[in-house]
Amino acid sequence: MQAHGQNNVTQEMIFDLLASQGAYGSRPPTSFTYVEPNGESRAVTARDFARDIIGFNPDDFTYMIPDSQIDYAKIVTATKLALARGLDVPLSYTIYAGATNRWDASYSAKNLDPAHLEVDGGHAVLITDFVNVGGRPGAMPNSQLQTELNKAPTDLDYLVIKNSWDTALQSPLLRLPGYFTVDQSYVQLLARTPTDITVVVPRDIAFQVRYGL
Repeated sequence: MQAHGQNNVTQEMIFDLLASQGAYGSRPPTSFTYVEPNGESRAVTARDFARDIIGFNPDDFTYMIPDSQIDYAKIVTATKLALARGLDVPLSYTIYAGATNRWDASYSAKNLDPAHLEVDGGHAVLITDFVNVGGRPGAMPNSQLQTELNKAPTDLDYLVIKNSWDTALQSPLLRLPGYFTVDQSYVQLLARTPTDITVVVPRDIAFQVRYGL
C-alpha cells in the first residue's frame, strides 16, 4: 500500500495500531456471535443481524433537512412522531462555538449571536426522547403522549440525546446521567440552513409531514 506523510505511514499501519492490544479502537469485526432465543448460537455479520434478526430495511427510512418545504416545525414534528413509535432518531448537527453548556452538556443558542457564528465541529447522535415545556422525560400513558404530540413545535423544551460516555459521568448537574440535551433554541437555529441539521425518520412520516397530510 502506498505510504503517505513524512513518516511514510500507511492506512494499514494505522489499522494495525488500532487493532493492537491496549488500543481503545479496533477494526470492526467481520462477524460476531448471536445467541438465538432458543439458546443456539451462530455467527452473523452486522448486515445479517439488521436484515434477518431485527428486520431493519433501510429503504423504509429517509432523511429530512431544512429546505423550501421543511422548516423547524416540520423537523420537530417528524422527530416527535418517530419517537412516539418507539424509534430512536438519528441526528447529525453542527456544533457552534459557545453553544455547549459545560455544566450539564446541553446545547443552547441562548448565548449565541446568529450573525456571528463560529463552527466548532459536528455530532452524529441518537435522539431518544422529546420534552415539551413543563414536561419531563420518560414513558407516559398513551393519552398523555397524544397530548404532547399535539402541542405546537414551539412548545418543545429540549430533545434528549444518548451520549457516548454511558452513565459513568454521574454529575448532579446533568439532567439525565448518560444523556445530554439539545434545547429548542438550538434546534431552531440549526433549522435555518440545510447544512446544519439532518434527522432520519420513517418514509411515511417524512411524506406525511412534508405535505401536511
